[in-house]
Amino acid sequence: MFKHLTKFVALVSILFSFSVFADGHEKIIKVVDWQSGVGGITNSYADFIKEFEAANPGVKVEYTQYTVSTYNEFLKPALSSGQGPDVFAVYPGPDLDEVVNAGHLVNITAEADDEWKGWLGSNINIPELSRGGNFKKIFDETKFFLFFSTLFIFPGTYLLNIINSQYIILFIAFVLLLNSILFLTNIKYTLPNYRSPLIQILIGSVNGVIIGMTSIYTMPLIFLLQSLRYDKDTTVQFLGIAFFLYPLAQLLSFTNLNLISLEIAKSSFLTLIPIFLGLYIGQKIRKVISERLFQKFFYYMLLMMSLIIIISLI
Repeated sequence: MFKHLTKFVALVSILFSFSVFADGHEKIIKVVDWQSGVGGITNSYADFIKEFEAANPGVKVEYTQYTVSTYNEFLKPALSSGQGPDVFAVYPGPDLDEVVNAGHLVNITAEADDEWKGWLGSNINIPELSRGGNFKKIFDETKFFLFFSTLFIFPGTYLLNIINSQYIILFIAFVLLLNSILFLTNIKYTLPNYRSPLIQILIGSVNGVIIGMTSIYTMPLIFLLQSLRYDKDTTVQFLGIAFFLYPLAQLLSFTNLNLISLEIAKSSFLTLIPIFLGLYIGQKIRKVISERLFQKFFYYMLLMMSLIIIISLI
C-alpha cells in the first residue's frame, strides 16, 4: 500500500504542481525519497516519469534518491528554508505529523479522481496517514523479525539449561545502558537495510536466543525499533505484539524442559497485578505527553532497567 501511496502522491502532486505553471517555459519538478539503492523503485519511477514527461511537453521531472540516514538531513532544512522539493516521501509517524502541521503538504483529496480514491480508501487523506490501522502496518514491516524472534526462543531456552547466562545478561545490560545514553544525547544507531527479510531473520533469531537465555526482550529489538521510527502509539502496539508472543514461547519452552514449577507459576501470576496497574497508568500518561517526551521516558526506563540488572549482578 505504501508503494502505491508514494506513486499516487508523486503522480497527483506532479499534476497539481503542473497546473499552476503556464508561462510556456520548461518547468522542472523535483521529486525525492529515501530509496537509494533500491533498483525496483528506481526503474518504476523512471517508467512513469518518462510517460508523464511525454504526456506533458515542457515539463521535466528530476528524481533524486537519498539513503535512510541522509534523507532527513536534506529534507527538513530544505523545507524550513522554503527550498524544498515539489514532491517528497515522508516517514510515517511523528515526521509526517511534523510536516503536516508545518503546512508543507497539500491535501490532494479534491484533486484525486474516483479510481485513485477507490484504490486508497481512507489513506487518501494525507493528514490522517499516521493515525490508526497500525496492526497491518506493523505486521507487514516486522513479520520476519517477530516470527524468528519467537521461534528462536526455544533453542535459547535449551542453551539456558546448559550454559551459565550471567555474563551474557551483564553484557546485554551494558549494551542497553550505552544505547540509552547515546539516544538521550541524540546519537541514534539504526540498522542497515532493516526492512529486508534477511536482516530481520538474523536479528530476530539473535533476539530469540537472547530471550530464551536471559528473558531480556529488548536486545537487539531496540535497534530495529529505532530504525522503524514509529510514533508512540505504534511503538506501544509493536511492543505489545512482541511481548505477547514472547512469554507464550517461553512458557512452552520452559514447560517442555521442566524449568518451571507450580510454585514459580503461582508467584508469577501475582506479578500480574502491578503489571496491569502499570499498563493502566502508562496508557493515561501516553495520551497526554508529546512524542519527544515519550521517547525520553522510554529510554530512561531502559536506562534504569540496565542499571538495576548491572548492580544486581556485580
